[in-house]
Amino acid sequence: MPTHKSKMSLYDKCRKELIRKKCIARSNAITFTRINQIVRGWINYFRIGKMKMFIDKFGQWLRHKSKSNHYQTMEET
Repeated sequence: MPTHKSKMSLYDKCRKELIRKKCIARSNAITFTRINQIVRGWINYFRIGKMKMFIDKFGQWLRHKSKSNHYQTMEET
């Protein structure tokens, strides 16, 4: 089971990829590919642990974060 520290590390890595400056400078396909690589690697590393509730919560946060960045980039163009 992943520790609180490793969960926060996942949030931080995704947060760094979803920084507004980075999202504007590259296409959404590249951003979401990178996020997928990070999350898939993390899940494969902790495959055996029980983390369904955490993944649900993290997925909601990630959808909110990516949608808000997408809307901000659309407003600026």
